[in-house]
Amino acid sequence: MTPLERRELIKSRIAGCYGDPIEKGGEGSKGGQVIGHTSSGKPVYANKGADHYKDFSKTDHAEAAKAHTAEFKKHAGTKESDWIQDRAKQRLHDKHATSHEAAAK
Repeated sequence: MTPLERRELIKSRIAGCYGDPIEKGGEGSKGGQVIGHTSSGKPVYANKGADHYKDFSKTDHAEAAKAHTAEFKKHAGTKESDWIQDRAKQRLHDKHATSHEAAAK
């Protein structure tokens, strides 16, 4: 038995104990916060780099910009104790919305 076969056997036995197969996580499983989806089904993340959006169409970028604008608005008018943190989130979403709007043109 090769080391790879042995590892797969161990994984399947462990999975059998819990009743669920061990699978890679879906969207957002690596800590990314999904704030919406485009009409084509692509996830829009709160804070991902441009490399994540390289396969977005102009329509996808326009829809992602709207998702970030909606998130921006969620952080407006919060209580004073949260103002500094929420203002930082507003700036982040404004920056991402602007980038998506530029890419949509």
